[in-house]
Amino acid sequence: MDYKTLAKLYNSQANFYDLSRFGSRAGKYAAKIEEKYILNLLKVRGKILEVGCGTGKFAKLAKNGYYVGIDIAPSMLEVARNKHEQSSWLLMNGEELGFRSNTFDAILVVRVFKFFKNPKKFLSEARRVLKEGGNLIILYENRDVIWRRRKLISKFGEKYYSTKEMESMLTTCGFKIYFHKKVALSPHVLSKYIPDLLNLVLLKISQKLSISFLYTNSIIVGELHDASA
Repeated sequence: MDYKTLAKLYNSQANFYDLSRFGSRAGKYAAKIEEKYILNLLKVRGKILEVGCGTGKFAKLAKNGYYVGIDIAPSMLEVARNKHEQSSWLLMNGEELGFRSNTFDAILVVRVFKFFKNPKKFLSEARRVLKEGGNLIILYENRDVIWRRRKLISKFGEKYYSTKEMESMLTTCGFKIYFHKKVALSPHVLSKYIPDLLNLVLLKISQKLSISFLYTNSIIVGELHDASA
């Protein structure tokens, strides 16, 4: 799916996106798990860039820093702007970051890495705009779960990556990985097939027992040590 078509798709979902993803009990529970991990990893008091910010769900976590959100869907940005007027919202593609080098202390990417046509180009751009010692935090849908192991590319053109593939890409592009963990099961994966309450129970059981082979989401963090290299 090209970026123009992708933007059109998300523009059409902007007004009900948050409700559809995070409105259910299971959705709210999963969101809290993700927010907890990201908040613990996002301990910076500088400039934070979120690539593919959507409706700005994670802007509230940047309490100690200056937040900039970019997205390719104008309607999603408008929803984000109405929720968080104090933050900056820009229409921009993650593979062509219109910022000066050494600008940000952290870059956050949540469930959009799969959409990059050239992920290494994005990683190169992320490396350029990050300050030395800055962190790149990526929450992605890993391909290690059972039903995705043979599913490289989805019907919408997203490309899923395994744990080893993500680590290889980041290290090749100059990042030192210091955190990589499977963190949660996306509730919307099952919401079409089972009731919300059962979905919530499965989420809680998978977290309680750490049934990681069921988890669809992983978080990987790469730290940039030499931005000039």
